[in-house]
Amino acid sequence: MPLDREADYVFYLYTCNRCRSCAVDQSPDLRPLCPAYAHFGYFTYSGGGKGYVAQGLLEGKVKPSQEVAVPAMSCLLCGACAHMCPPGFDTMSFVRDLRDYLVCRGFYINDRHRELLDDARSGRLWGKAVAMDKLPVYTGEEEFLVFLGCREKSRGEVVAPVKRILDAAGVTWGVLEEEPCCGAPLEDLGDIAAFEELAAKNIELLNASGAERILALCPHCAATMANDYMNVDDLEAEIVTLPRLLDELLEENRIDFSTGEQMAVTYHDPCRLGRFLEEVDEPRRVLDAMGGVELVEMERSGESAWCCGSGAWAAEIVPELGKFTVKERLAEARSTGADCILTACSYCTGFLKKSSRGKQKVIHLAEFAAQKIKP
Repeated sequence: MPLDREADYVFYLYTCNRCRSCAVDQSPDLRPLCPAYAHFGYFTYSGGGKGYVAQGLLEGKVKPSQEVAVPAMSCLLCGACAHMCPPGFDTMSFVRDLRDYLVCRGFYINDRHRELLDDARSGRLWGKAVAMDKLPVYTGEEEFLVFLGCREKSRGEVVAPVKRILDAAGVTWGVLEEEPCCGAPLEDLGDIAAFEELAAKNIELLNASGAERILALCPHCAATMANDYMNVDDLEAEIVTLPRLLDELLEENRIDFSTGEQMAVTYHDPCRLGRFLEEVDEPRRVLDAMGGVELVEMERSGESAWCCGSGAWAAEIVPELGKFTVKERLAEARSTGADCILTACSYCTGFLKKSSRGKQKVIHLAEFAAQKIKP
């Protein structure tokens, strides 16, 4: 429901008391957790601030414009504001609806925003799928339907290590012959109608597959299918993330990650795993079970983790925000003294790697786990 007075969150817009908990946590040192607020320095860029912009539009006191699109799109949709809000206001919903309201009226933050959304609508966002070749096709008899996600389909960065893990554990699995986009880019960039249309088709396709469990390799896909599809229709299958699957395989003694040299690692919680799906303990249990691994936590971790800077395509459409955010995260990781940064998201892995310019080692959890498999 794009920015409507009948939406559930409208009550929140009128009861928010500007406590600024959506911008900083309530520890004694008031650490910033909203990257947009920390970078730009104005409450308008925080979750609550965007709520006031939305309220102004609903009341007709603010006119839709490109100027309004700037704070609306200068956001990583990392979910920190919702996590920190004392009453638990549904900030993500009104931020997305605010974006949709502006895009529907032809207002974008810049040309790159318009280009990305046009590509997402046409299916050109990631180009040709190259990672689907030679993977088993799901027949309905396997334990898991593996949903690769657009990034993995086009780049295949963790397909091989995930395949090694699943095969080593004796997990039967397969992929769709033609896997669609989950729709997350449409929702994040501001076209909710297009997202809902695609989601409805995807739900029908996935339900028809007969899958009871879907392993979503991408946290964005996982959070979208587990949370946002519920607003469209009923997805019958259970959505499982990679950290949760690894945790299950260890608990069931189907795999052993006890080999490897002694090393210290720090774990970066992907926003859509740690906050959107509340999966904080699973990856840490997996790391605890790995031979030779010492986990050294960053100051901001778990549900209070600092974003990597690539969320909601901000690195593309608001590059200065992405650069500021990832610089902060890399510095925080460096201060732990860990040998490498681990994370369970290809977007996080890619952006942290690119931004560190080879000065810090960044490894996807799938790749790290595959190296740890005991023969």
